Amino acid sequence: MGTNKSADEKSTYDCVSSLIELSRIDTLYGDLYLWRSWELLQKEMPLTTYRGLRRMETELSNLPNRIHNAMMQGNWAEVKELSGQMQSMKQCAEQNQSLLSG
Repeated sequence: MGTNKSADEKSTYDCVSSLIELSRIDTLYGDLYLWRSWELLQKEMPLTTYRGLRRMETELSNLPNRIHNAMMQGNWAEVKELSGQMQSMKQCAEQNQSLLSG
């Protein structure tokens, strides 16, 4: 049954890609194609989940600089805390990467 879900997800992403391409070609109904693709994607991942994952990616990209700054200040407790956050965020990002890349 797990393979069916994967096939359905692939089918959904293929459909969304086609709708987006159609919106570029058929400008008269382009907004309808984009709306339908948005509706299909909402079923796979709600907008709030998507935004949360994107926000987490941004925070993850900023963490090395924050760790470096804490090291330069000799704030080892903060370095330890930020390193732990980075490790857990990386694990979460790896688990959710397939959702973001489609």
